[in-house]
Amino acid sequence: MYVLGIDENGLGPRLGPMITTAVLLRLPGAYDASRWVARGAAAGIDDSKRTAGAGHMASAEGLSLAMLERLSLPTHDGATVLDALHLDGAVGRRARCPDVTTARLCHHGEPLLPRFGGDAQAGEARLVDALDRRPRGELVRARSVVTCVAVLNDGIGAGRSKLGQNLDAMIRLALDARAAVRAPLHVVCGRVGGIKDVAAHARALPREAFVRLPSSDAEPSYDVDGVGTMSFEISAESKHLPVALASMLGKYVRELGMSAVVDGLVARDPELPRASGYHDPVTKRFVQRALPLLDELRIAPSCFERDG
Repeated sequence: MYVLGIDENGLGPRLGPMITTAVLLRLPGAYDASRWVARGAAAGIDDSKRTAGAGHMASAEGLSLAMLERLSLPTHDGATVLDALHLDGAVGRRARCPDVTTARLCHHGEPLLPRFGGDAQAGEARLVDALDRRPRGELVRARSVVTCVAVLNDGIGAGRSKLGQNLDAMIRLALDARAAVRAPLHVVCGRVGGIKDVAAHARALPREAFVRLPSSDAEPSYDVDGVGTMSFEISAESKHLPVALASMLGKYVRELGMSAVVDGLVARDPELPRASGYHDPVTKRFVQRALPLLDELRIAPSCFERDG
């Protein structure tokens, strides 16, 4: 049985990309969510907000590098990782850059890995504990949609909220996984804000592609044409191992993207504080000091700070 976990990282920050990540597992027999999430939790695989907070990225990095190695994806530097995982590939990740100068804000030469002190061997040991004991699961695929600041701002300007853009990314990732394995999927997504009627808000598929299954308004579930079943659950990272894996990998992708921006600007102005990109005093000081530098470097401000 194919179970796809999808989660979002970076919905609320002031700076940096929003990441929507999908991790596909092939699991034997019927899907027993409680069994698999318990195995993951015992191996330290859980919601990234608990396992990969500020100053604790080494854990998520080690696990993420181990996942990439299992999937035969590159792990040399941040740029190759982001290009390999991006649903639209290297070209798609750069397609919305308005000019070559602005592109250097995010694509100036991303860091060699590991970036945060992560250990791929330690990450592999955790995957062994979570997946390789009987009954054995198989890691099949991982992909992300990296919605950069410019794309977020364009969407908001056109009346498409961050939640709506995240929902579209989730459906695109589900369609991609379905096409990759050519078999129906059981898809579990983190809940998209307060959206109760997913079919009414989705743009990546027509409304008639969604058939509502018996479920609550708080956690809607659908039979989706061309995908399989698709549910949107509160705290899905704590209830489903594939979503926990997507949460931790997505957090790593988000931090790679944000660190590329910070590293490039700090190289120009060493007095800049190393900001997280979230709504905090350090990020506020970073923005205030960086804005004149962006003007000097002729970097479009719409690619730096989110509009909302």
